[in-house]
Amino acid sequence: MRNGRGGDEHDKQAVEGGMPGKESDVLGSVFPFVLTAYLMWATPGPNNMLLAYSGARFGLSKTLPHIVGVVLGTTTMVVSGLVVLEPLVERYPVLMTLLRIVGSLWLIRIGFKMIKSKGVAEASEHEGPWSCLKAFVFQFANPKAITSAITLASLVFSSFDGGVAFLYLSVLIVPLVCLTANGPWALLGSYVSLFLSTPGRWRIYSLLMGSLTAACSLFLWL
Repeated sequence: MRNGRGGDEHDKQAVEGGMPGKESDVLGSVFPFVLTAYLMWATPGPNNMLLAYSGARFGLSKTLPHIVGVVLGTTTMVVSGLVVLEPLVERYPVLMTLLRIVGSLWLIRIGFKMIKSKGVAEASEHEGPWSCLKAFVFQFANPKAITSAITLASLVFSSFDGGVAFLYLSVLIVPLVCLTANGPWALLGSYVSLFLSTPGRWRIYSLLMGSLTAACSLFLWL
């Protein structure tokens, strides 16, 4: 009985003394969550290739709606992953195959349009950067974004039993991490534009970025 009472007193002291519980588990999972998310979003991929291209072609200020669309779309994807996406894909694996097909075709089409694009000085009036809505919708056809959301959801659920708590916290974390990971690519593109004043240089750049964007479709199947 004494041991039992001692155990109860120990538990009581642990709670009163702030021994890590579910809240500590949530906070302890922030770092691996942020690190994993940053590494997945900051590495070359469809979003970053498109942002670098847009930054070079239209400038950073005109690419801001594109950046905002990526951030909002990514945040929505992560929240969806924490709520329904992971169990849905696990139950119906064919959904991921369909998304890979749609995403691959979309990336190839976008890459081809980038390769065929004209320089900034030769661009027609109807050509312009992506809108926030277009960038937002693209995330739902971007298997890398979907895979990242599922990966982060798996990380959260496998680390601790606090998915609901982390759901609210992710709404604050994800936009900041996404902006930090994706935004510099548009900034890089805007600086690169200083060296793309000649048609020949722009042609090489558009060919490179368009080819890399189309090639990203291959990684969707690895």
